Amino acid sequence: MSSDTKSDLSVVLILGIFLKKIPLSLLQPFLAKSLQVVQEKHPRIFERLSSEEFDFIIDAIDLPFVFYLKPSQTSPILKAIKRGENLQASATIKGTLSNLLQLFEGSADGDAMFFSKELVIEGSTAATVALRNAIDGEDMDIINDLSEIFSPFEDITKKIANKTIKKYNFLQTNLNKITSSVLSRANKDISSLKNRLYDMEEELDNLKISINKIKKEEIRKKSDYNNP
Repeated sequence: MSSDTKSDLSVVLILGIFLKKIPLSLLQPFLAKSLQVVQEKHPRIFERLSSEEFDFIIDAIDLPFVFYLKPSQTSPILKAIKRGENLQASATIKGTLSNLLQLFEGSADGDAMFFSKELVIEGSTAATVALRNAIDGEDMDIINDLSEIFSPFEDITKKIANKTIKKYNFLQTNLNKITSSVLSRANKDISSLKNRLYDMEEELDNLKISINKIKKEEIRKKSDYNNP
């Protein structure tokens, strides 16, 4: 299964310009701890997937790096890898960071997001189906789960994270409106320009016809003058 994701302008995409300057090695301890917390809270996901030995590339298209996930029950791996490196995995899942979080939390319909081109799925269909089946029914809350990493400041972390998400959603909604407005105006300008070009082409064709008539008339007059 493959398709093209919707190319919406994202707040995360803008922030990604700054994230490029962060060494990926600094993210690894947090990613390792995050994976440990998720495994402790949702062991069935890893039990269901480890038997098949599937691995995944999770491509949040608005980040300057991708995630490699191997949900092994004994030695799971989650690491950030520079975009563009030649990676091999059972399946690749692409989408905006927001859509991917919704997918893993089960708060959005994965099939609907695929058919609406909000997600791209490449590689093994069996691996993708296994991942979806493993996640279904787990009722994951990623913010709530990962906030435990910052214990004893768990409650404060939750509040900050939730406020950040609300702010993000607000900014993203307004950014989408601005993008839509700009694109709408651009499409109108392009349409107007096309109509103008069509009119100019029509005027040029009429001018050519008039010139040809004048030339024929001049040729006829010369012929009449030379043959009285």
